[in-house]
Amino acid sequence: MKKIAHVLAVATLLIAASEGGFADGQDDLGMICDAANMGNLQAQLKLGFRHQVGVGVPQSDDEAARWYLAAAEHGHAGAQTIVGLMYSLGQGLPQSDQLAQRWLGRAMAQGEKTTRLLAQCGWIQGLAPLGKTSRISCGGV
Repeated sequence: MKKIAHVLAVATLLIAASEGGFADGQDDLGMICDAANMGNLQAQLKLGFRHQVGVGVPQSDDEAARWYLAAAEHGHAGAQTIVGLMYSLGQGLPQSDQLAQRWLGRAMAQGEKTTRLLAQCGWIQGLAPLGKTSRISCGGV
């Protein structure tokens, strides 16, 4: 697995865009926290993103990983991608290529588009896109 730190940022932004955005500063933080604590996957993703970049909360990779992992454990493919990359980089989670592959593999098995893009562009190794898909242009990245 290539250790490119910006891959996590790119993946997070792509997943955020596909989810309609994670943090615009307009959401009520208390409501997001309540929903996240009740198991709402979208709220868990929003809290993960907020902690990752420090929007309305102190920046903390550990707290970001906590919330992304909560969503990933409940089957959210985008969160599984982010968790896999965090394990790969050792950012917020202990570095583990084995756990990175496990989480990225789970996301790939669900057809998560960002994981497929990263694999096709060679940013993550050891994962082949599932099924017949056309090659995605990586634009020289």
